[in-house]
Order: sequence, then C-alpha cells, then structure tokens
Amino acid sequence: MALDLNAPGKPIGPMNRDYSWKDVVLYALGVGAGFDELEYCYEKNLKVLPSFSVASIVNFDFLSTIAELTNINIMGVLHGEQKIVFHNPIPVEGRLTTTGTVTDIFDKGDKGAVVIAAFDTFHSNGDKLCTNTLTVFSRFDGNFGGPASPESRFEFPDRAPDHWVKGISTENQPLLYRLSGDVFQLHADPEFAKALGFEKPIMHGLCTHGFACRALIKNLVPGEPERVKRMDCRFAKPLYPGAPFETLIYKTGPGKALWKTVHQETGETIITNGVFEFEEPETT
Repeated sequence: MALDLNAPGKPIGPMNRDYSWKDVVLYALGVGAGFDELEYCYEKNLKVLPSFSVASIVNFDFLSTIAELTNINIMGVLHGEQKIVFHNPIPVEGRLTTTGTVTDIFDKGDKGAVVIAAFDTFHSNGDKLCTNTLTVFSRFDGNFGGPASPESRFEFPDRAPDHWVKGISTENQPLLYRLSGDVFQLHADPEFAKALGFEKPIMHGLCTHGFACRALIKNLVPGEPERVKRMDCRFAKPLYPGAPFETLIYKTGPGKALWKTVHQETGETIITNGVFEFEEPETT
C-alpha cells in the first residue's frame, strides 16, 4: 500500500486519557524508580516524572492513528526521535487531551521513510502541559519519490561527561512498562520479535528514555521535576531488557545539558542527540 502523501495537515485527535495517581506510580516503576525516589512511587507528596506525559500520549493507539493516516507499514515502524517542550508541571490526576497533526513525510530511499507529527497536550484544569514532536521511521516505505529529510549536525563536548548514571533494568522491564500504554507486540511477543529480526522482545525506546529522564533530574534538578523545560533525543539502537546501560550527561551552561545513553559493555549508543533544558535550582 502506497504512502498517503496528503496526510500532512490532517488532524489527529482529540485523544483523551483519564489517569490517577496509580497510573503515575505505575509509569515510574516501569522506568526503574523505587524506594530511592519515593516522590514518584508513593501517593504521599507524589510528583510526576515529566516523561510520563509522553508515555500517556505516544502509545500504541497514537502510533496506530499515524499509521492509518499515512498508510505506513506498521511492521516496519520504529520510534526515531522525540522532542518535548514542557509548559507546566503535570498534576497527579485528571484528564489529558491531545490534538495534533502529521507535519512532514520524508523519503530516505532504501532506508525507508520518515513521518513527523506534532501535538499539544492539555490538562483538564486548563493548563497546557507539553508540546511534542514525534519522528516515526518506517523501514519498508522508502523510494516513493518524496523530498529527502533535512540534514542536521549534533556534537557532544570533547571531554568527559559531568555525570555517568547507571541504569538497571530487569529481564521483565518491557512487560511492566507496556502497562502504561504502549502494547506493541515487539516488546512482549518472542515470535513477533524474531519475525522482525530481533533475538527476543526489546526495550521500549521510551522506557529507556524514562530511565534517562530520571537520571537527568536526579543530577541537575534533584527532586524537582517541575523545573524541567525541554527534553529531546534520537533513538539510535535497540536495547535488550536486562542489558547494562548508562546515561552520560554534559552540562553546557546555565539550565542546559546534552545527554546520551550507551550500552555499558559494548559502548554502543542507544539514545543520542539528547538535549535537556531546565530552570536552575535556587541556591541559598
């Protein structure tokens, strides 16, 4: 089935999701939080990890809607990039309403196609919570004669990072994380994963993203997720659950940092082009 090149500009949503403190805690547990970060895992004085907003939006239903609008082959879909601007802290319960649109479709030839969508999310209290830009890479839909995606350059500082943060996932991590909304079979079904060329189900890119979000907050705005203003990244390589990984953080100026996540044993980059912006903590 050919790509629908008329998809850009077509509306997506509104999509609504009601959530409670239990959904907030379930997400935090799914991205590795525990007793050492009780503010995300216990309803007393509960705070919400900013990346929860993405898990609540970029789930299987949302990706399915993009696939339906564009006619991309869902069997070849991978999450390419995620850019998030945070406007207000996320309350611990309520209703999220998201509206958006497909903005661009690019042709990468034999490598596939790239679909970009942008969307805004509002809380039922009236606050605009975040603006997302989502890039979907479809391995089987290239060579349709469309425009090539624009090239971009990204460089990390030529020095050691300011922080190394180890991430610890379990063999069952995707089974827990998927309960927050992304139920794509690639992360649970061994036969489906093998049919796509993987040894076994892989980690959700946004699950590893959530581990990175925790690491960034812990080292740059400890205990104050409400200070996070922006978080961008590109998903580079798959990661198998249980594999050791770490997030490398380079502070580049007041309220600014770059980051990436690497496989601790092989050195392979799992997530790259990370940008993190935040309101500096108050000093006494």
